[in-house]
Amino acid sequence: MTILSPYDVKDSNDRSTSVFLSVEILAIILYTSLSVVCLFSLYKTFYRKESVILSRLFHIFICIFVSLRVVWYILRVATGEGPITFSLNTISFLFYLSGLLVVLFYWLERYHQTYVSTTEFLPKMKILFISSITCLYVGQIIILILFYTVNHQKREGSSLYLSNTLIQATVSLLIGVIFLLTILRTYLRFTNADKDLCRNQIQQVRKILLLSIIFSFCFLIRTIIFIYQPITEKYMNQEIFITFGYFIPDIIPTLVQIIIIHTNMKNEVEDNKFFNNLYDDENEMDDSGVTNDGDEDYYNNKNTYNSTSTPNGSIVDNEYDDEYHPHYGGSTKKIQFDFSNNNNNRSNTTSSGDLSFIQNDRLSDRESGNGGSTHTTQTKKESTPLISK
Repeated sequence: MTILSPYDVKDSNDRSTSVFLSVEILAIILYTSLSVVCLFSLYKTFYRKESVILSRLFHIFICIFVSLRVVWYILRVATGEGPITFSLNTISFLFYLSGLLVVLFYWLERYHQTYVSTTEFLPKMKILFISSITCLYVGQIIILILFYTVNHQKREGSSLYLSNTLIQATVSLLIGVIFLLTILRTYLRFTNADKDLCRNQIQQVRKILLLSIIFSFCFLIRTIIFIYQPITEKYMNQEIFITFGYFIPDIIPTLVQIIIIHTNMKNEVEDNKFFNNLYDDENEMDDSGVTNDGDEDYYNNKNTYNSTSTPNGSIVDNEYDDEYHPHYGGSTKKIQFDFSNNNNNRSNTTSSGDLSFIQNDRLSDRESGNGGSTHTTQTKKESTPLISK
């Protein structure tokens, strides 16, 4: 079997057809528009505190990818395929996969998260993320070196060129499948928990699950397009090849990723607002003289809390200057919203039935009277949840 590049054509005049040139020009317009969207999206990240490292790193990778794609298409229209376009295609693909990996590892981190909110980037998955990025870049650099040395910049009938094309399609499909499975597992974990407590999380993950299906389907199309020629030994129509091999798998997943990233940041902002309102309502109830037991006296409290919603539970970390809290039955160090159905794991249960807490070992005297006198609770709002609801 003669091995031919899927992007090579028997007749070089096919490149000059009006239809093909129209497709190329359309590609330049679409990728240029996408680059503007990416730059604007990157600009917006500088005015948000949520997922700063994640969002900026993703947008930087995607902006570089789209910019290189624009240059690649312009050179293809002006000079046709050659060593330079091969290099630009390979390098742009590196940045494209880097953006995919950022989103993938963010959700892997979320699925396995057991810690309270942190500003550190991928605390549990950082080493694996760096290792994956390193292997990806080293592999593509080796292919580029071989292309310019051993392969002598040969594309026509080159097994190296074809192998590189198939590797790119396979890796992108693999990332898409892993991403889909991760979102599906996260969705199933939330739906198996208390649906009343994590209704918002279920809605969010359901939306991202739909996007991930579209995401993976685009990569499946690319793989089918790229393996068509090696299997059939026939060339595909050039317009169909570039549309389904590059346009759809590049543009649609990129837009989907941007939507996912900004959905996460938006929901984190809403999470902050939710918990701030929660404690504002608590203060209003305290000021009105109503307590959980109706006749409890308590000291002025000043608490600091962080919150995060994970498939393993939504955790709120509370610290109090004074040890007695009016609603949680005593001094508390950590309050955990338990999403699991296994109530036996709860150390204590309040009247609401959904809070478990760890008693602080710092106990102080508290006053209790029949009059039910009430003091004001002062709350410091510093909620910075890592994961959105």
